[in-house]
Amino acid sequence: MLKCLPLFDQALDAKAPAVLTFMVSLSRAYDFLGQSDNAQDLLQTALDGRAEILGSDHPFTEEAKAELHQLRFRQESGKYQLLGASINQSDRLTGLSLDNW
Repeated sequence: MLKCLPLFDQALDAKAPAVLTFMVSLSRAYDFLGQSDNAQDLLQTALDGRAEILGSDHPFTEEAKAELHQLRFRQESGKYQLLGASINQSDRLTGLSLDNW
């Protein structure tokens, strides 16, 4: 998917509002596919571009900022969910449980 960004950059200014909006949309697709690192990179780029072009208080800038915060929250929550699933799997495999301590 990142292959299409250079095409956008060639056709339009890299900081054109349409390109920045595309980056936000593409970040959602990456997030849906479980590629949150790519999603975060695109959102950060879009946020930086929107802040520079539109200003930090513009609603579109605020939208990108909120999406980036939500993505980071999901990333952190996912780490804890994975840790919990790993512990539960280990308990089933070993027959041990923290509940028995």
